[in-house]
This record gives sequence, structure tokens and C-alpha cells, in this order.
Amino acid sequence: MQCSSCGTQLPEDAHFCIECGADVSRQVNTGATVALSKEAKHSQVACNACGAANPSFAIFCVRCGQRVGAMPVAPPPTPVRHDLDVGEERRLSYSPPPPPRAAPRQSKSGWEPAALAIFFVGFALLLLLPIKIFPGILALIGVSTFVSEALRGRAHQAVQSVIWLFGLTVLFTVPRLFFPGIIILVGLSMLWSFLHRQQQP
Repeated sequence: MQCSSCGTQLPEDAHFCIECGADVSRQVNTGATVALSKEAKHSQVACNACGAANPSFAIFCVRCGQRVGAMPVAPPPTPVRHDLDVGEERRLSYSPPPPPRAAPRQSKSGWEPAALAIFFVGFALLLLLPIKIFPGILALIGVSTFVSEALRGRAHQAVQSVIWLFGLTVLFTVPRLFFPGIIILVGLSMLWSFLHRQQQP
């Protein structure tokens, strides 16, 4: 058998050329095959890839087409998996959620105890001193509300309560300033809200 690519004499059952590695199993038969010499038959070398016998001068294997003398390519080792049981894996990966943060304690009336104490002490002073209770009670509520909101960390509401309650105290004390004073209080409240929004990120 003769290789149609390079003309090398090959065994009759060859699939690949021993010189150029061409696939000769599909080539068209171009003539009578020529047997190898006796010296070529006795001096053979085994292919490292498939173990087929090749002449000693062969470059490529007649069976698999691999280069003679080349080490076979070993398949990559299969990684060993150490899988845990599903339930055990969940137990190991599970972490309990953090406990919920306790809400700050607030009194049922909406005021902090310190604000209530200020209110009661101030109310007692209004009864003892020669002061009008009605305008004085507004100022007292303003102080108590300011303290309550400040202790809760709500400075904006605290200042708003001071503006309105102390402003109303002044307006009820001086009645002739009531209507212009209401307009002033609305303006101050709007200005404070605007400044508060500007300070927020």
C-alpha cells in the first residue's frame, strides 16, 4: 500500500501514513499494494498511544496517526467531591438572625417622664404665683414639649413647638398683636422647615 500524499510504502492494514501522518484509510486505491521488506517487518516499534506495531523508521503510527514515541495524553483527573448531606450543610451554613432592636420606651401620654415632671412642677408654680394661667399654660406646654422632643432626638419638632407655643403665649398676653403675630409665626415656622430641609443630605 502506498501513501497518496507522500508515496511512502505502508502495510496493507495501515490507516495513517508513517511518514506524513495522512489518513490513508479513505484514499482512493491507485494501484497494487507493495509489501514491506523483511527488515522492516522484524524491526518494529510499538506506538505509545495505541500499542500498534510500526516500522522502526515510522514517524506516525499506522493505526491512530499519533507521532510515534509521543507519550499519550492522560485525561484530567476527576475532582473528588466531598459533599455534605443537605441537612447537615444547611445546619452548618445557618446562622440565626440578629435579635430585633428594641424600640425606645415611650410613655403612653407621648411625653418623656422628664417632660411630665417639668409640666407638673410648672403647673404648680402657676397656681402659686400671681400669673395668668392661660398664657402661662401655653408656655409651660411649650417647654415640656421641647424637652420631650429633644430627648427623642427630634430637634426639628422641638423648635417648631417652641416657635408656636411661646409665640401664642406672647400673642395672648398682648391681644392687639394677635393677627400680625399669627402671620409672623407662620413665616417663622415655614423658614425653620426650609432650613431643616436644606440641612438634610
